[in-house]
Formats: sequence, C-alpha cells, structure tokens
Amino acid sequence: PCPEMENFALASEICTTVRIPVAELKNGFMERVISNSYMIQKKNGFPPSRLLPVQSKDDTDDVEVAQGVHASQTKQFSSVGGINWRIMIMSPVDIHEEDSILPGDDMFPFLVTPAIIGSVVCMALLLLFTKHRGEQEVIASDWRFTGAFIFGCALLNLACLSLIGPNTDSLCLSRMWFLNFFFVLALTPLFVKTWRFYKLLGDGTVI
Repeated sequence: PCPEMENFALASEICTTVRIPVAELKNGFMERVISNSYMIQKKNGFPPSRLLPVQSKDDTDDVEVAQGVHASQTKQFSSVGGINWRIMIMSPVDIHEEDSILPGDDMFPFLVTPAIIGSVVCMALLLLFTKHRGEQEVIASDWRFTGAFIFGCALLNLACLSLIGPNTDSLCLSRMWFLNFFFVLALTPLFVKTWRFYKLLGDGTVI
C-alpha cells in the first residue's frame, strides 16, 4: 500500500496505480451493483439529471440470497490538475408489494366479480343484438357499430383482470396498454357512427 503523503506528485512516483475497469467488478454483491450501474449509465450516455434503476442479485450455489434495486446517477467532476472524473452515486431503493392484488387479498373479489359480471352482461347484450338484428328498432340503431361498442366494453371489463398479479415489468406495461387500448376501442365505434350520420344527414340544417 502507498504511504500517506501530502505531496501527490511524490506519492505517484513511489506507488504503482492499478486501475480495474468498472465492468470487470464481479466479486461480491456490491461490486456487481457498481458494475451493473456503470453499464446502464454508459448505455444511456451518462445522463446527469436522470436516475436510472439498477436491479442486481447475488447468487450462491444458484440460490438467490440477496437482491435489491438501486437508483444510480452520475455527476461530472473536474480536479485542479485537469483530470475529469465521473462520480457515480448509487442509492438503495425499497421495494413494496402492498400495491399488488393477489388471490386471497381482500380486494381480489371486489375486482374480479364486477369485471366478470360486466363482461358477461355485455356479451349477453351483444348476442341479443345479433339475434334481433332484423328488427326495425335494432336496424335503426345501426347494430354493427353498437355491437362493436358493446364488444369493446366487454373487453374493457376483462382488462381489469390485468390488475391482478405481482408488479413485474411486463405486467405493469400490459396494464397501461390494456385499459387505455380497450377504452379507445370501445369508444371508436360511437365516433364512427356519429361521423357516419353526419355524412348522411349533412351539417344538421337538412332534417
């Protein structure tokens, strides 16, 4: 080890500097956290104003014994000698599972029951519309677009079931897409139906 010397130039002549690439730090859990944080920061161009999540785990004999999520951030630092450094800051992030709804939770039946009942009612209405599509009242309501709207409502009810399960990346992404996509899918036939009547009847002055 190098002796503690106030003269940095003299210490650099006596000591040998050994540099280990950050990407090669693999010994121990914290070294893997540092290595993964560095690789993610490098991939994103070392953004100074963003916190990037880093998920790491420590395996011993293929058994996961430690894992955690850290938020990493880099800052540019310039010393008096003209050496530029990138300081990487890593902070542990607590993971909470209380916001997930799993089978057996108190909220589970209150979520599943309305979703299933709503989808069954919508499918029953869709079958009735299809069965009586030859009647004058159903024809006047433009049963194709109305049926598409009811079918979209059935899918929107079923999309609520995506809220069940652990908070994984794929499931969280599916929740954002399913609810919004099926909501738009349900309303689209109504807008098309309104636009169709507008084109058929004009601007409303001819009735």
